[in-house]
This record gives sequence, C-alpha cells and structure tokens, in this order.
Amino acid sequence: MVLPFFFKLGLKNAQKAYSYKVNGTRGSLALLASGRTNSEIARDLFVSVGTVKSHVNNIYRKLGARNRAEAIARARELKVVP
Repeated sequence: MVLPFFFKLGLKNAQKAYSYKVNGTRGSLALLASGRTNSEIARDLFVSVGTVKSHVNNIYRKLGARNRAEAIARARELKVVP
C-alpha cells in the first residue's frame, strides 16, 4: 500500500505526493506553466526527471505543441491553466 509511504513524508508533502498520483500529467502542466524547470517539477512532485520529461512530451503531444511556450499558450487558450 502506498499511503504509509506518503505519511512518512509528513502531512504537507504527503498531500502533494498523493495529489501528483491522482493528477499526473495535469500537475506537471500546472508547474510547467508556472515556469519551473524539469528538475524543479520533479522535486516538487517527488518523481524522477525522466518521469517529468515523459509527462512534458505527453503534454506536447496532447496539445499539438512543439515546445514549452507553445504548450503553455495552448493550455491557457483552452483554459486548462490560468
């Protein structure tokens, strides 16, 4: 079971980690839109940089974007992120 691991992180970090597991790519998109690097996103979501790169590539594919700027612009246009 995953929950005991989350509780070892402390309440605030457990909530972040659980939220990531629920939201996945959407969580990465929100952090991407805030201007964070892949390393910063990985640290904030308690995942590897490789996982973040995979999420970012999925975001590009789903939004039909070729780079971060296009992805963020498209996501804002679709009102997926503020």
